[in-house]
Amino acid sequence: MKSSKLAFSSLLGILFFCMSLNLWAAETIRVAIYQDKGVGKNGPPRLMEILAEAPEFEAKIVNGQDIRNGILDQFDLFLLPGGSGLGEAASMQPEGVEKVKEFVRSGKGYLGICAGAYFPIQQNFMNAKTKSPLWRRGKAMLELELSDAGLEMFGEEFKGTQIVRYSNGPIIDINVDPNGPKVEVLSWFRTETAQNDTPVGIQVNSPAMVRTTYGKGHIITFSPHPESSDTLKFFVPRALHYLKAQQTN
Repeated sequence: MKSSKLAFSSLLGILFFCMSLNLWAAETIRVAIYQDKGVGKNGPPRLMEILAEAPEFEAKIVNGQDIRNGILDQFDLFLLPGGSGLGEAASMQPEGVEKVKEFVRSGKGYLGICAGAYFPIQQNFMNAKTKSPLWRRGKAMLELELSDAGLEMFGEEFKGTQIVRYSNGPIIDINVDPNGPKVEVLSWFRTETAQNDTPVGIQVNSPAMVRTTYGKGHIITFSPHPESSDTLKFFVPRALHYLKAQQTN
């Protein structure tokens, strides 16, 4: 009888261990981070470093050829860092750009930072436009403030104005097509920089971070660089968690 109980306990232990492995596997979030011509050299390593701090993320660097070859089929989320939105599109080539759009349309998630925030506007899969073609506004530490939706996503500890690094990210109008997918503000710029004869006054109270949909998928974009700050770097994994969660809703 004692040996039977011991065997049953051992069997339960094995079953629990297997279930734990399955639960852990189910929580893995596979993230493709783009690195190719058009991407700033510091962005991908910094993003890999941030995601390496959370065991649920399985992040991998991919390039334009990888995307054209269909590698995004292996991932849940696509992260496009800063650099040049048009340069990133050029290195993907039209076939790769279409692969990214199809990835999102099919129900996956997209996070774009700075140039990655320009990209869905430039490639016509986000209901927004830039306020001015003069984009070289400069680099500065600016104030942003989260909306209620942003506080829900990133955390009440970020209530009030936050200081964030800005480097020529897009200044946008949203919901320019009343029949298009709704774009929701996650944060606003509360201060601005307007170097190189760029328009003064258009950045203050403009959206700094937004979320929207495209087909079955979800998009979040950051005009500034919260990943550069040890305080605001948590915006990246929390945005990715949100995008992954939408895939089960």
